[in-house]
Amino acid sequence: MRGNQLKLGVIINYASVVIGLMITLFYTPIMYKGLGESEYGVYSTTMALVSNLSLLSLGMNSAFTRFYSRKKLEGNEEGVHRLNGMFLTVYFIMSALALLCGVIIALNYRAVYGGVMTEEELSRTPLLTMILSLNVAVTFPESLLESTMTVNERYVVHRSLNAIKTIANPALMLPILLLPSLAKWRTSVALAAILLIVHCLHILWCFLYCKKALRFKARFGHFDMPLMRSIASFTLFVFIGIIVDKLNWSVDKFLLGKMVSSTASGVYYLADQLNVYFLSLATILSNVLIPRVHRIVADGGDDAELSRLFIKVGRLQFMVLAPIWLGFLFFGKFFVGVWANGQMDVYPIALLLMGSTIIPSIQNLGIEIQHAKNKHQFRSILYLIVCVVNIIFTIVALKLGHGGVGAAAVTAFTVLVGNGLIMNIHYKKKIGLDIGRFWRSILSLLPALILPAIAGYLMMRFVPIDGYVLFLLCCAAFVLVYAVSMWLFGFNAEEKATVTNVLGKIKRKLLRR
Repeated sequence: MRGNQLKLGVIINYASVVIGLMITLFYTPIMYKGLGESEYGVYSTTMALVSNLSLLSLGMNSAFTRFYSRKKLEGNEEGVHRLNGMFLTVYFIMSALALLCGVIIALNYRAVYGGVMTEEELSRTPLLTMILSLNVAVTFPESLLESTMTVNERYVVHRSLNAIKTIANPALMLPILLLPSLAKWRTSVALAAILLIVHCLHILWCFLYCKKALRFKARFGHFDMPLMRSIASFTLFVFIGIIVDKLNWSVDKFLLGKMVSSTASGVYYLADQLNVYFLSLATILSNVLIPRVHRIVADGGDDAELSRLFIKVGRLQFMVLAPIWLGFLFFGKFFVGVWANGQMDVYPIALLLMGSTIIPSIQNLGIEIQHAKNKHQFRSILYLIVCVVNIIFTIVALKLGHGGVGAAAVTAFTVLVGNGLIMNIHYKKKIGLDIGRFWRSILSLLPALILPAIAGYLMMRFVPIDGYVLFLLCCAAFVLVYAVSMWLFGFNAEEKATVTNVLGKIKRKLLRR
């Protein structure tokens, strides 16, 4: 049952990401055009700032997974209920703090957003800030419910609910963007309000499922202070790490909105949307393996077992991410020209952001291994230092007039140095992972990229892509060449056996029909 949940969870998660990507491809340009450059810029700038309020979570999700797994392993049901009550209490406090911060930002909107926004643009930020702050506030109790489903490996329901939420937002907004009779509601405020409504409905469904299927209970008023001190000690450095990740991926948009223009921030936001989905593809497999990692560590599992899992997941994630980045390199200009309304700066920005995240993305299971071992302190401090360097040099790049591309280049460089080079040394020296074997395994996949790279370059060079049909045909040809090349030169025996087994099952099911 657990194995089926994991497999179905991965499949649904990939389907959800593909749906999200399709929505990005078709809905985002409609939203950008419907709202207009100015309104879209106001929305993206405000969202970039307010989303940072989620940092108040303090890394509690990782702490909940770690301590819940240990209570469950002990068979301590009452302890689980008290743990739920403790975390819910903390989350409600965080929600209140998020709302308070939202009120402060809204009351001081001129000081916060002033400089590059027009008077009309500024007038829309207070209400927009409050709605987005409410949206952040409800995510805290929601995260406990989602973590409960994840740690109990109820991947199918969890991923299905997330997929429905992903579809619901644009489905409700499209009529406003497209119907002339609803044009008066075509504002960033309306978009944020719909986002909030869908979010609240999602929380309700999550609660009902946890209550009924997982017998979720929360005991309040029984704070275990020694446990709370352990949680606080654990979450402090997780919190620092979350701050770094959040700032690294949002500071560029905010600084562009503050130092250049809301339009420049909107362009960067479009590129970052592509990077968000690129990153989400990398976390699908590792996310469903989080409970397994914590069980292995809690059961006293050795480093060799963790290294095998780390390498296996890293290879699979590289096989997914490498062709996407290569495909975007060769065919991305046409796509950006159509999708981003001719805002061609989106192409180099997205290329830089996605390229820099490949190394940390194929190693993101290592983050949970560090959490499970309670050895994440170095990573958090390192990322904090790298983040400060990123902010300083991004400001310099913007003052020198390099715009969004310069900001993305600085971010890419800091990510490669911090998340890539230095962290690999740490994984080897302190975490006990076999990094040498990991990179030998990843490098063995590179020969499989030669044929698709040649094919992509030839198509880019000699095929004038001037429409969707030709674009899709070129992408399909590229994927076919990649699949054949990976089978011939990349897959190991175990991966070939897995693919053959899956295809065999599909064939047998089709023959039965």
